[in-house]
Amino acid sequence: MRALQDRGLIAPEWQPVRKVFSDAVALLPSHHTDIVMDLGDIEVFADPLFSRACYRLLDFSLRSGTAPVRRIRLTAKVNGDTLHILFEDDGCGIMDHEKATLFDLDHPQGLYIIRELLGYTGIGISETGAHGRGCTFDISVPKDKFRFPAG
Repeated sequence: MRALQDRGLIAPEWQPVRKVFSDAVALLPSHHTDIVMDLGDIEVFADPLFSRACYRLLDFSLRSGTAPVRRIRLTAKVNGDTLHILFEDDGCGIMDHEKATLFDLDHPQGLYIIRELLGYTGIGISETGAHGRGCTFDISVPKDKFRFPAG
């Protein structure tokens, strides 16, 4: 995959964040989770497989942890020159000692692909929630990789 990207055979493109997440939600197996999206009209310049990263994040929330997730909330805010897309759930959260390796290749949760797909265009991701209060994934998008389309 990376070789195709490096050769320019797979080019990043502008993608509407709300639509990408909505499409990913539609692909999820049946669930009883309330998914709220307060994202506005934002586009990000990302790998064409950005939708796969979004789906994997949703799937992780629904399948991981000891307690079922009842609510997922997606919000977006600009802080300085960076767009932060916050993905929050009300599950059990991630233990502090796991956060540093959560996106590593050998981590059992398999979130490595998310970091790789986002990182190709300089987008970062970290888990900033408190264990026992759910997960909070902060997707940080640099200033030249997001826009608010006219209209």
